[in-house]
Order: sequence, then C-alpha cells, then structure tokens
Amino acid sequence: MGEYSWRDFIAALTAASLVAGMFLAWIRWQLSSDFARKADIETLGGRIGKIETQMQGAPTHADMRQLSDRIAAVEKGVEVAGAQIQGVREGVARVDVGVQMLIQHHMGTADK
Repeated sequence: MGEYSWRDFIAALTAASLVAGMFLAWIRWQLSSDFARKADIETLGGRIGKIETQMQGAPTHADMRQLSDRIAAVEKGVEVAGAQIQGVREGVARVDVGVQMLIQHHMGTADK
C-alpha cells in the first residue's frame, strides 16, 4: 500500500461530499411529499375559520333539548285534540241519529 497524498484525501472528501449531498437531496425530496406546504396550511386555516364561524350559529345541545321538549308538547297537544275531536264526532253521530229520527217522524216516513 502506498502513501496517500493531500490530493487523494481531497478527492475522497469531495466524492464523499457529493454522495452525502445527493443522499440528503434524495431524503429531502422524499420527505417533501410527506409534509404540507405553507400555502396549503394557510388555505386550510381559512377554511377552518369559516367553518368555526358557521358553527357558532349552529344550535347547541340546550337548543336541541328545548326543541325536543316543544315537539313533545305539540305531539301531546295533537293527541289531546284528537281525543276531543273523537268525542265531538261521537256526539255529532248521536245528534245525527236523533235528527234523522225527527225528520222521518215529521215527514211521515217512520215505520208504522
């Protein structure tokens, strides 16, 4: 084995630097697709801000509970009204029978 000169050392160092530089460039290129760009982050930040603004106007759990309670009250009211209408319907049916009997009696068409 012979002696190495400064030129050999510099040539080896230059070759190692080129290989290391290419390796680092390759790593950076590989990682560039794994991380978001600043412009993408700013765009998403704006979109998230709009969503947060819209969500401030959305109903809360308390609002939904109140709405549910109001709907339950309306359903109960409709049920009560339905029962009252059924009672009125039965009363009208009884009155109708009586009216029909009076009409038949006055018209002389009652069964004799």
